[in-house]
Amino acid sequence: MKAFIFRLFQFALFSFLTLIIVYVSYINIKRYNLKVIPPINFSDSYSFNKKIEFSKLKKCEVLSLGSLMTLINLDSRQVIKEFNSYEYLNLSSWGLSMKDIFRLIKIYNQTNNFKTLVICSNSCDFSAKNKVFSTQDVLDYLNSKNDFFYFIKKFDLKYFISNISLANESLSGNKHYESFLMDDYGGVLLSDLNFKKREERWSNDNITPVRKKQYDYLDSINHFCLSSKINLYFFQTPIRKGLVNDVNKDFIEKHVIKCRQILSNKVNFVNSMDTIWNDNLFVDGTHFNKKGAEKFTKYCFDKIN
Repeated sequence: MKAFIFRLFQFALFSFLTLIIVYVSYINIKRYNLKVIPPINFSDSYSFNKKIEFSKLKKCEVLSLGSLMTLINLDSRQVIKEFNSYEYLNLSSWGLSMKDIFRLIKIYNQTNNFKTLVICSNSCDFSAKNKVFSTQDVLDYLNSKNDFFYFIKKFDLKYFISNISLANESLSGNKHYESFLMDDYGGVLLSDLNFKKREERWSNDNITPVRKKQYDYLDSINHFCLSSKINLYFFQTPIRKGLVNDVNKDFIEKHVIKCRQILSNKVNFVNSMDTIWNDNLFVDGTHFNKKGAEKFTKYCFDKIN
């Protein structure tokens, strides 16, 4: 019995000392080298986790939310100018589906009293695979003041090690696709000079079969905004001029018609495929560089006004 109690004491002491070491390491990394440590492991998406961490304790009147289509195609300066408010947050991250967007809208609505929502979208958002994350964990984290508790609760060594290099690469500049250099509001603008383009992305129009269930979540977003008195802006993003053909143009036109049927007439809807977008405004088939993002954002608000 004494031997068992001694072993139990040794285990408890070891666990306590390990926790102290991890805590001290965490505090020092956060204090001295923010580039090294990956964000808390809420999902298998680095960018999703990073954006949840970024958005904590931030307040906003204007929220933009979506996939890369909203993250890098929307110019924060133009949004601030349009709504005359610096209380703006871009909560977008890589590869969000319409279901993910709907879930995050509901979560963030419980922590903020935002009254304007901007979504830039393309058909790829309706074919994306849904993220796996706990709504309650994200909500509790956003309302908490103790990051370390969630760092320990969600700690996964494999996730931590595999994302250290991405954590550094994503902050190494804005001339590559993995850039996650956010402005003060969470937007990411990619360089229009010497960008490291990859042919497989440059030639990709992002046209893939949609998951019809995702249209239901667009409908849910619409009804949630109506019931919550949130002013919704929905911008259909374009593809670059060099990729436009009869096939993808027809596909997008049908998709736009479907979205218009779902959204109420109170939604500020803009279809940017109504005009031609030159190749020099893009980093790939569907994502703008910073020059293109500025022009696109201004175009959409001008169309509304």
